[in-house]
Amino acid sequence: MKTIDEITVTVTYKVGLGGFKASEKAFNQLADLERNCVALNEGNVDKNQDALDWLTKNIIEKDGFMWEYEIDTFEASE
Repeated sequence: MKTIDEITVTVTYKVGLGGFKASEKAFNQLADLERNCVALNEGNVDKNQDALDWLTKNIIEKDGFMWEYEIDTFEASE
């Protein structure tokens, strides 16, 4: 058995959703993000909190498809 001291991984996947209800505030924030081609991230979560809450409530990771794991950093001791 070997030890991984540190690993950083970027995980990307897609999820398709449909037929979900959203508050007007969350709906508008989601629409604005899509219309402006802006990703929801740490830099803009303050003005998109309702969108983030809706996404985290409705996205189930196991429903993801087109998975991609990119190893960003990998440090190990032997």
